[in-house]
Amino acid sequence: MPDMDLGMLENGQKIGNFSDQRQRLIIFDFMNSSCTSCIAALPRLSTLQEKFKKSLKIYPVTYEERLRIEKMRKMNRVFSDAKLDFIVHDQQLKKLFPHQTVSHVVWILDGEIKGITHVEYLDEKMIETILKEGQLNVPQKTL
Repeated sequence: MPDMDLGMLENGQKIGNFSDQRQRLIIFDFMNSSCTSCIAALPRLSTLQEKFKKSLKIYPVTYEERLRIEKMRKMNRVFSDAKLDFIVHDQQLKKLFPHQTVSHVVWILDGEIKGITHVEYLDEKMIETILKEGQLNVPQKTL
């Protein structure tokens, strides 16, 4: 994973460079606010983030403006209850991880890209496995 600027969170705060991340496992979940399955996954992702908070950071990533996500948090209870830091107005990560459909999940362990999957593989068992074994043994997503 290149040491690049990760952009901005929905609250307007800059995240900094990838090397600034202290968590061992970073997951980027590319999504958008009109994707119902992406929204439906937010409570599960939020729960996983809380359970593995010392060794995991999940970032939902969207090309949408922060005001759009802020509006969705006000309009949609699932959005408002999600305890996740959304990366908004993304321009860089989508170039690094091109995709045609969402959800598009990128798994990075110790700075190394371990895989790109659909969101259904993002569960407690898979997180425990990758943290223990350092590998992601599930089907990889293709464009």
